[in-house]
Amino acid sequence: MAANFICAIALGPAGHPELGYLFLGAGLISWLTLEPLITHRLRTGPELPPKARAVIGVQLAPAFVACYAYLSVNGGRFDPFALMLFGYGLLQLVLLARLVPWFFQGGFSPGLWAFSFGLAAMANTALRLDHASSTRGLQLLAVVLVVLSSALLLGLVVQTLVLAVRGRLLPPDPPALTPPADAPSGSTPAARPS
Repeated sequence: MAANFICAIALGPAGHPELGYLFLGAGLISWLTLEPLITHRLRTGPELPPKARAVIGVQLAPAFVACYAYLSVNGGRFDPFALMLFGYGLLQLVLLARLVPWFFQGGFSPGLWAFSFGLAAMANTALRLDHASSTRGLQLLAVVLVVLSSALLLGLVVQTLVLAVRGRLLPPDPPALTPPADAPSGSTPAARPS
């Protein structure tokens, strides 16, 4: 999905919008078939453990990246379809914002970087909206989203540096296997069947 959107983003400005639309279509259909599976799993499956919850942040990206890809192949016009993609991205933002306390139940973890792609795409697309729109409300919304994205990305950087300085960025090394005391020298413990 993401590779198709990225190809569309590259092909539009390179003068190949028709090819970009092919990749955009592949990305959109891939996204639209995956999204229901992911949300169904989140709604009906067992609750994710606290340290794994942050990966859901990647759900912020597809709508904003799709919008950016579409703008790249259509000449940068914020037509109704672009606004619909942008609007769905805003819906994802609101839904994910509601889950922030749930994400942080396990504390800050590097997994929260799953939000970074969506935040960057949201800022990029919002900048394009600000540039393309003559509607004061949309321009204000765009500026708010750029500021929000930038602040949250800065927060990710700062919290990651804090973890690194405290030596908690990476998990601890697993304990080394030691041969049993009665094993002959030079032998290694046999692997246990699982």
